[in-house]
Amino acid sequence: MTSVPFTAIPPPTPQPSDLAAAPNPAGSDGPLVSIIIRSMGRPSLVEALASLAGQTYRRLEAVVVDATGGQHPPLPVLPRPLDVRLVSASQRLQRSAAANFGLAQARGELLGFLDDDDFLAAEHVACLVARMQQADAPDLVHAGTWLIDRFHRVVGERNDPVNRLVTYFDGPFTIMSALFHRRHWERGCRFSEELQVLEDWDFWMQLLPQARVAMVDQRTQLYFQEAGDSGTAIGQNADVVRNKPFLDRFKARWQGHRDADWGVYMQQLQAGAVLQEAGRLQEARRHYARLLTEHRDEPNALFLLAQVFARQGTLFSARRMLMRAVTRNPQAAEYWQMMAQVEEALGNPAGAIGALNHAVNFKPTLQADAEVAIARLRAAMPAPAAAPPAPKALPRGASFAAFGAQASIAPPADLPQRLQQALQTYRSGELSTARRAYEAILQAVPRNPDALQALARLAFDYGELAQAARYLNELPPAQRARHQVRRLVGRIERLRWTRAENARVFAQIRRLPFLLDLAAGVRDAARRDELARSAVGSAGPQQRESESPSVPRPPALVHLLLPAADREWRMALPWAALIERVLRGHAEVRRWICEGQAGVWGTADRESAGWRQIDVDRGQVPRHGSFVFCGIPECPPAWLRDSSVARLLMLPLDAGAGDLLELMVNAHHQTGVPVGVMLSERSGQLDGAAFDAVDVGDGAQAAEPGGGDPPADGAASLAGPAIVLRLSAEDIVDEVGVHATAAASEPVPGSAMALAERPFTIGYVAGPELQPFHPDDAALWRHLSAHGLRVRILGGASLACHFPPTQMPSGLELLPPGAIEPAAFLAGLDCLLVRDAPHRRRGLGTAIPRAMAQRLPVLVARGGADSDLIDDGGNGLLFEGNEQA
Repeated sequence: MTSVPFTAIPPPTPQPSDLAAAPNPAGSDGPLVSIIIRSMGRPSLVEALASLAGQTYRRLEAVVVDATGGQHPPLPVLPRPLDVRLVSASQRLQRSAAANFGLAQARGELLGFLDDDDFLAAEHVACLVARMQQADAPDLVHAGTWLIDRFHRVVGERNDPVNRLVTYFDGPFTIMSALFHRRHWERGCRFSEELQVLEDWDFWMQLLPQARVAMVDQRTQLYFQEAGDSGTAIGQNADVVRNKPFLDRFKARWQGHRDADWGVYMQQLQAGAVLQEAGRLQEARRHYARLLTEHRDEPNALFLLAQVFARQGTLFSARRMLMRAVTRNPQAAEYWQMMAQVEEALGNPAGAIGALNHAVNFKPTLQADAEVAIARLRAAMPAPAAAPPAPKALPRGASFAAFGAQASIAPPADLPQRLQQALQTYRSGELSTARRAYEAILQAVPRNPDALQALARLAFDYGELAQAARYLNELPPAQRARHQVRRLVGRIERLRWTRAENARVFAQIRRLPFLLDLAAGVRDAARRDELARSAVGSAGPQQRESESPSVPRPPALVHLLLPAADREWRMALPWAALIERVLRGHAEVRRWICEGQAGVWGTADRESAGWRQIDVDRGQVPRHGSFVFCGIPECPPAWLRDSSVARLLMLPLDAGAGDLLELMVNAHHQTGVPVGVMLSERSGQLDGAAFDAVDVGDGAQAAEPGGGDPPADGAASLAGPAIVLRLSAEDIVDEVGVHATAAASEPVPGSAMALAERPFTIGYVAGPELQPFHPDDAALWRHLSAHGLRVRILGGASLACHFPPTQMPSGLELLPPGAIEPAAFLAGLDCLLVRDAPHRRRGLGTAIPRAMAQRLPVLVARGGADSDLIDDGGNGLLFEGNEQA
């Protein structure tokens, strides 16, 4: 067992957020909120202030602290009114002193911060205040954050509950994420002026033990990681050497608290290790699961649980646990060593080699053994497909014949201006234009590292993985060694291998002898209902001959099982509701939550909505009837053996193909019953990480990790004797029909009344993925709004990185997820547009069928997961994915 401490503990009873419950944003009854901005007078200040001026919560003041010592320029003119003050201490202030001075000047009951190079979504303050006004009255509330790189690409998110143990090794959230009650300031909490950086981390450490902490499950801030100069972020804003003395000082301040908290927890881990070493794997597994419920994503527990899964033969689950462990603690060489073993066992030598390289990087004494293992793995790898040779670039200063004369290749004098212009174009979301600009720079200055890095990222975003790899290979070795470049290389390798692995695993799934024979794409309503009922063991549309007409047959028993994790839970809920609707009158439906970490939406909240938590220790498990898994549970269920299940169905949504296969094999091994899988007819992937367009039919060749990109025209064929029971458009139309009629009193979309009241409105519903948008979407929305159309994007908050507050088009609305009910959102549209990111295809979705239920025209990119629902020119229009609609 590793002793590397790094963990997460549960928040104090977090509650689900509800944007609809926010106080009246225009009213004056709510508490005064003060947002403090420490400013050096940078040009980006106007965007930070404009984001405050655009807040839906209006009882708000902005306190701008002059940290320049009296040299701060006048405050900028804002597009909207804002109560803002510029305050000065008449001397230059470092970060901590400026924060304390701002707190002393603030008048609000609730306090928060915003850096002058970041900005907030319009609902940020409103949803935090709403959460603080709920019955449990938390006095420190935080929300999630979008992480943005220097190209204004969304590269990550922070959206986790506060975990006390993990805060000793990583800050709980960014400084702008939270609002807290001023009583904490009055009790003496201050920013330590001994710390020139990491001062916010230290401040939260002071507040957490005395605060009632809660989280809002929304990402409401955009953190431009490379824009600042603290040196605590990534890329151009990373300076580990400069900040090490302050990190050491911070650790020393909290050493005693850390040792005490971790001492108790390590004893709990040791108890699980004793069970594991004694071979009591099921008990050890439940012990670690309980620890992870209390200490969310604690990497030591994840690592030990992965060991249990590996010993039980559930390797895909072991890999999933290890991926989460190394995300939390990437410097633990033991984790990477085990990752290499699991990847090799799964037939992924490239992944095993990458894991071994990580292990050596963090523990050089492993070098000799790793070299032997890597040589063995390389010998077992298939030769990569030959890639077309890249054009040979001339070195700088070389001469060549041009139009009969000698010319010298030298950087043009305007190169800095051209690079800056291309960067600004990229940041604005005009990616096609930015790509042409960088290509022109690369022609003028071969191997320019700035252009190569930008083009590699653009190629990746457009799904051109082989081209992205070629650009990265052109970089000088020193550039390739940088963290951000290595991270992109790793993402490309992982994506390529995932595509090949999914193709291979799909072929295995299709050959499983216990695969339940379901029909694909049934359109006839009677036949569809018959299949739905037979799939769960009901009698079908006609009674069996052996049954007496006078004796009614009891309905079938169906158990719906949803994963516990927040993201998977939210994705599965609409489909669980749909299945209940399809089976209504034919089956008794019971709702269950699988074992795992519940996150923000706690077990109590779900149980109040009619969901029961599976608890093996208490004997609270589903029994008899048919089981329908909506999504893949975090841990393979170990309780199925005694469940007396009659039939198993699985709706994997965007789970990995390997995770699906493992669940199917595990479930069949325990129960002996056949297993059915419900997928979209054209769902070419079970993994949100981009299995696109690889044919997995008989005799198909899967793409190899070293080769070019798979073909982009069409998705994988899963037709054949049996994989799919398609929950069709008609099913969902039935399910949402009541919503459509409920909105009948509103102007019908597209009607003369509606068009007279507003411009023609186009809508888009984003999925829960980190990057759900096509690279050209931002340019498309800007173009449409510039031509007088209205564009509304539900779940579009992350696109604000391309539309700063002062430059937001008047016809564009970026709404957070859950800001409005889907039926109400669709009722306000004249057209729905659906287009996936090239490197990612969303799983089954309900937006298109819901639009059909409300007779809303749809524009759908050809080949997407739900494009098979579209009769081109009939109930919608199909277009090629790279067209601008």
